[in-house]
Amino acid sequence: MFGRNFRENLVQGPKFWAQIRFFVRAMVNPTVFFDITVDSEPLGHVSFELFADKLPKTAENFHALSTGEKGFGYESSCFHRIIPGFMCQGGDFTCHNGTGGKSIYGESLMLRTSS
Repeated sequence: MFGRNFRENLVQGPKFWAQIRFFVRAMVNPTVFFDITVDSEPLGHVSFELFADKLPKTAENFHALSTGEKGFGYESSCFHRIIPGFMCQGGDFTCHNGTGGKSIYGESLMLRTSS
């Protein structure tokens, strides 16, 4: 699969680099899985790739809220807005209507801008 030295591997071209890129990406960007149920009836399985390589703090926050490792998070929360055939919104496990939420950092993760 790999040549005897780095220069030989470079000559092998895109196949070599694609293999390395996939390996690094798999290590950097974790995937979180949610099993969706309504009244204990399974509806489906959703997966989210967390772009930790681009947004490490946001990815860490989402991962912790998904696992509940900080004592709070998405488990047993609801979708507060559903548009059939388009999308659903959830994640507000404090107010349950889209106006709340909580970060593991105790602060808003929204982009701050100055005027």
